[in-house]
Amino acid sequence: MSIAKLIVALMLTVSTVNAIKCWSTTSVTTKTDLGTQKDCSSNKWCAWGYSDAGEYLRGCEDDADAVCDLLGTSCKKLTESIYGNGNTICCCKGDLCNGSSVVTSSVILTSIASFILVLIAFK
Repeated sequence: MSIAKLIVALMLTVSTVNAIKCWSTTSVTTKTDLGTQKDCSSNKWCAWGYSDAGEYLRGCEDDADAVCDLLGTSCKKLTESIYGNGNTICCCKGDLCNGSSVVTSSVILTSIASFILVLIAFK
């Protein structure tokens, strides 16, 4: 096995062993206050929500709730829901993806770079 293939295999193994990390807030914050990083053990989604008034909450999606399984990697404005009329909920997969657009961009770039590495290694 070539060194490149070994490195790619190790990268993929490490990324699947670790729990997902999400930004987490314990109370309502602003758009720029991301909270703290939290290891989300068995959770596969990060989530965040915001109100029309600019109040934000971030955290790990509750697997028992399964909202993100239905919503997928996207945002949805809620109407007449238990989460509050006029609020928006968003779900994403990947470490710290529920932060600012800069964080989301870095996750996307890392994914693209990993994909290119795999293509090069197995060519």
